[in-house]
Amino acid sequence: MTFSALLVVAQRRLVDGFDPVIVIGTAILVAVSLWRIVHWVRFKGKELDAQQLQKQLQNIVYAAAGLGIVFTSWAIFAMSQSSTTAHKEVGFFVLLSLLGALFCLAYLRQAAVALVVSVGVPLYVWSWIAQLDLFSALTFHFLFVVTIITLVTRSFGFDFERFIDHRTRLYAAKADARAQAKEMRDLAFKDMLTDLANRRGFFNYLEKHFPTRSDQVLTLGLIDLDGFKPINDIYGHPAGDDLLCKVSRRLVEFLGEEVFVARVGGDEFALITRHKMSDHEVVALGRAVCAALKVPFVLKTGVQVKLSASIGFARAGIDAADAEKLFERADHALYYAKTYNIGHALLFEQKHERITRDSAEIAQGLRDSQFIDEMEMVFQPVVSAANNNITAVEALARWHRPDGLEILPNRFIPVAEAMGLMNKLTLALFEKATDSMLKLPKYLRLSFNLSPADVIEPHVVKALIETTRQKGISPNRIIFEISENVLHDHLEQAEKMLNQLSDFGFTIALDDFGGRISNFNHLHQLPIDVVKLDSELICDLRFSTQSRILVQKIVELAQGLGLRVVAQGISSSDHLHVLEGLGCQYYQGFHFARPMSHQKLVNLLHTQDGQLGKQGVA
Repeated sequence: MTFSALLVVAQRRLVDGFDPVIVIGTAILVAVSLWRIVHWVRFKGKELDAQQLQKQLQNIVYAAAGLGIVFTSWAIFAMSQSSTTAHKEVGFFVLLSLLGALFCLAYLRQAAVALVVSVGVPLYVWSWIAQLDLFSALTFHFLFVVTIITLVTRSFGFDFERFIDHRTRLYAAKADARAQAKEMRDLAFKDMLTDLANRRGFFNYLEKHFPTRSDQVLTLGLIDLDGFKPINDIYGHPAGDDLLCKVSRRLVEFLGEEVFVARVGGDEFALITRHKMSDHEVVALGRAVCAALKVPFVLKTGVQVKLSASIGFARAGIDAADAEKLFERADHALYYAKTYNIGHALLFEQKHERITRDSAEIAQGLRDSQFIDEMEMVFQPVVSAANNNITAVEALARWHRPDGLEILPNRFIPVAEAMGLMNKLTLALFEKATDSMLKLPKYLRLSFNLSPADVIEPHVVKALIETTRQKGISPNRIIFEISENVLHDHLEQAEKMLNQLSDFGFTIALDDFGGRISNFNHLHQLPIDVVKLDSELICDLRFSTQSRILVQKIVELAQGLGLRVVAQGISSSDHLHVLEGLGCQYYQGFHFARPMSHQKLVNLLHTQDGQLGKQGVA
């Protein structure tokens, strides 16, 4: 409005002749007006926060006062250089512009008051000094009208202030809502215990970064902690939580920031790397992670604990075409590792999926509470190398399902261990085996296998002792066989439990000795009475001089420690011929007899008077 008033007044003055002062002043004020227009166009549609908005409103008040003084000064100067008629023209347009500006500033009364004071008061004072009675009266009347209008529009100002206040609160509420939404999103995707991404966060990351082009790669690894449950049970849940936090930190520190790490289950973690790697490099990474996690952890309580990890890997685009399938196949590889290669890292193969599905069927059968009744014990004789007498029998389980299938232990025991049913299964099978013992000659000893899950559980050891005591069986008739992988992963816990069994009178046999992870320190560190040679070692005797030397050294060492040696896995007379000169005291294998039912064993003992010839009965 002021801009248009300037142009009109300037045009009217030029009618009376060219006046350079008026023209230059008009040009300057027009430039100021244009600058204000451009300034406001810049803010059109721009969202301001509360602080910025307050600053802009203050600037409007200052601008109203400052520009009002500048424009009024120009108007007074123009009127002082003109006739009375020009006074009226200038005054008319100035006061009219003031009225329009006041309506524009109705919602900002501080600016409106500043404009009235900076424009109306100087004009009135100048007209009174210049003795322009009519113009002075007009100005005074105009001021009076403007004052009334200002008072009327004051309520608009209050409304505007309330609007600004409400908008400020709205901005604050929006900011708070955004902050809360971000916090909730972080909480939804984060594991509160370890501060890693949780299962939801993991899948969000996987789907977001799953390759969409052939030049993109992604490898997923699933990590399961072996031996976490016993630690959690023995030392309590706070210690378990502390251990999970330490595992998380070690994984992040070892893998670095470029590898995404998440906790996707109780003691299960996941990693995602987007580096291009060969099959060998993927497995090497897994082995390195397994090695890093085998380093002992010191808990807050000062207790030092050990665990290991099994890892299953799968690669996007090679093993799976979508995120869900990739996770499923990494899980197949992990399951196979935990079942058949515990403590190792495996890259997915098709056989893993097939075996996993087969294991799922077995697991379904194990969930049936009647599966114990479907278990049958069979027995394989152990004979003396000196006189071919049957001195012991090894109890082995066979699962005869209602559909007619017979499932061997190497298939259902790993599944039972993975499901946490091994302790229940062991105690039930021991009941069946000891029931059979009561019907066998008292000179015959029973060899019974314990799984890793049994040896580290105190309640299992107590139950084995109690069952033996209740049935009145002499504990020296029972031999408990343990595999070396138990000692490798849980040596301290296994040593404690084995000492309890040995102190009660049971015989302890170390099974599959001479394999890849054999440790000769176990022979004198633990209460071992019998060493059973690894069957693969026996199979190599005919072709490997090194195997024969190793067997001989083991026999010599065992006999030097007062231990008995059983050569198992003898399947031919050739094996027997080689073994005869190596000093083994006991033989076991298909060459002598296959596992048989209790009744067949009883018949065999009666017909052969407790002896098996070198030709066996197989």
